[in-house]
Amino acid sequence: ENGVISNEFIYLNSPLLKGDRIEMYNGKLCHYHKMGMVVLDGSEDWERENSDINIRYRFFTRKLSSKEYQYETLPICDTFNPGTASDYSNYSKDCVALAETFLAIAISTNKLPEPKGVEGFKQWLSENPTTVVYELAEPYYELIDDIDLTFESYNGGSLSAGNSAIPYLIKADSLLIKT
Repeated sequence: ENGVISNEFIYLNSPLLKGDRIEMYNGKLCHYHKMGMVVLDGSEDWERENSDINIRYRFFTRKLSSKEYQYETLPICDTFNPGTASDYSNYSKDCVALAETFLAIAISTNKLPEPKGVEGFKQWLSENPTTVVYELAEPYYELIDDIDLTFESYNGGSLSAGNSAIPYLIKADSLLIKT
């Protein structure tokens, strides 16, 4: 006999990033945020290092503060390789780095439109929005809407909640099974 399949979707308020989890916290279904994310689009306040060399410029912004990110961890980025503060300081490669007090990007000057300074970099970012994912200094829990994931089963039917990342209860008639 054909069965009825029912799915329930849980909508998050923000993306589930690598390192984040869905878990029960204080009896509530929550999104555990270990990672943060920012999209850099040129609208940020950027400054350029004064000691730059001609092949690579270094820019930094205080859009993120070290209170927000875990200092000395490598960020994940869709446009630049992750770099350490040393990579950034030594002009060794194009990279994004989390310095002690700012987020920094080192970029080859040949990638920048004229004028090659801060305005050229902001224009480049506006044409190439850059997503940076970083480890939060203080992870936190975000409540997912209080939802009742109730499914119906027929007499003699079965209900399966296998492969769930979320702890669940299965209730049949007056029998309560906790898994």
